[in-house]
Amino acid sequence: MTIGKKFLKELSLESEVTRRYLESVPFDKKAFKPAEKSETLGRLAIHVAEITALTRRTD
Repeated sequence: MTIGKKFLKELSLESEVTRRYLESVPFDKKAFKPAEKSETLGRLAIHVAEITALTRRTD
């Protein structure tokens, strides 16, 4: 297995964890900020979803 294929396999496994994380985000608390300088929880979740979507386009 090439390094690229190993990387894609790992990325696929990580995307499953990410999907479970996103499903657990309480969007009734989307304005919550983990820290004063942080983005809101809703924006952070969307950012993670965007990154995941970008990796899907490279398959």
